[in-house]
Amino acid sequence: MSIRLDQTVAELKKHLKTVVQLSTSNMLLFYLDQEAPFGPEEMKYSSRALHSYGIRDGDKIYVEPRMK
Repeated sequence: MSIRLDQTVAELKKHLKTVVQLSTSNMLLFYLDQEAPFGPEEMKYSSRALHSYGIRDGDKIYVEPRMK
C-alpha cells in the first residue's frame, strides 16, 4: 500500500480505519525499518509527521488492536 509521507500519524490512522475495521482510538501503529537493529517502533505521537520516521520503500507499518 502506498502512503503519503507528508501526513501525520493521526491522518494515517483515519485512512486505515476503513481498511482494518478498527477505530483510531483502538489502533496501535508500529513502524519497522528493514535496516533497524532494534525492532518495531511504536508510532504513538499522533501529530508526528510520517516523513520524520525516515520511511522508505520496503519498510513496514503494522497495525494492531489496542488491548483494553
